[in-house]
Amino acid sequence: MIRGRPEKVRTNPAPPPGYDPVSAWRARIETLPLTTKEHFSKHVREIASIRKLVLTGMKMLNNLAASQRETDRQLQVLVRSLQRGGNGHVKRPLG
Repeated sequence: MIRGRPEKVRTNPAPPPGYDPVSAWRARIETLPLTTKEHFSKHVREIASIRKLVLTGMKMLNNLAASQRETDRQLQVLVRSLQRGGNGHVKRPLG
């Protein structure tokens, strides 16, 4: 009972005349494999999409790693050139 209201009793309505519950059950069972197949194909498409995203991410990481290696190499070249000093101009003592 909710706030003084009597609870409604739900009853199933009588089936229509000529209703065969067994044939209705079989008809429902026959439709289930199609639904299952649809669900399965949906999941297969989702898995394929996720696999494609993972492969794309792996390619991006590979490209990023290659870019990072090139940047590190160029940085080492810059550091070595700064350690040697100068811009090619050699200072000679006066005199």
